Amino acid sequence: MRRSHGLGMSSNLYPTPWGEPELALTAQAGIAYLELWASPLDCLPDPPALERLGATAQALGLHVWSLHAPYGEACNLASADETGRGLAVSTLVAAMDRARAAGASLVVVHSGLLAHPREPREPAVARAVRSLNELCQPASERGLALAVEYLPPGTLALGAGTEELLSLRSLVDGEIGFCADVVHMHPAEDPATVIRALGGAVATVHLSDNDGVEVERHWLPGKGQIKWPAVLSALDEVGYQGPMLVEAHTGYEPDLPRVLAALAACGHEVLGCQLPDAPG
Repeated sequence: MRRSHGLGMSSNLYPTPWGEPELALTAQAGIAYLELWASPLDCLPDPPALERLGATAQALGLHVWSLHAPYGEACNLASADETGRGLAVSTLVAAMDRARAAGASLVVVHSGLLAHPREPREPAVARAVRSLNELCQPASERGLALAVEYLPPGTLALGAGTEELLSLRSLVDGEIGFCADVVHMHPAEDPATVIRALGGAVATVHLSDNDGVEVERHWLPGKGQIKWPAVLSALDEVGYQGPMLVEAHTGYEPDLPRVLAALAACGHEVLGCQLPDAPG
């Protein structure tokens, strides 16, 4: 039997604003880990408020595991405009301050975007590497790990596909890991094969499902075409130690109790998580 992981979720499923009542409901549902959604950054309270929320979460037995940093055109680590690139780096450092205040240990980042399909990838990758190098020291100073997210091949995103993601890591001077976003891998690559290639550098996961046609479905695991037993086996093979962090829509938003119940059922039945109230 595979080792049991705790179940996690993203705070992007919470109503806005959210606070202690939502954290209490999450803990009651048996969800043990939380990723803070911070895109844009003002989705989250300021650091002092996050420090209070982090303390509340800890008292409830809910661990703030990670923070998903801002990304996209407005926060592009590979921007050809030096002012824009510098602003993206500064924004991510501010996101790190929020992560540290809440008690998170890891920050998930996107490595950047091409401006248009004809923009050469090589100089854009070089700018992304420069930005990631600039982020490594502030992350280390705050006791945070950086995890660069696997993004869908065939898009304007950098870090798109196994080869480019591994190349990025080899070029960065500091220490970075990977966020294995499984839905972004499918169907362009086989998720289990990608996870094995990323190996022990997998620092966290984003788990959701799709139909094998449209990548960004973000269905609950088990609702689409991804082969979850193979994914879970691959994570065990590479020694993944973190939670089964689901980044998916349930179809029950904004009814938070139903959302949390659907997540808990998915975690127990599909992902093999042992929840406090789950049978067996």
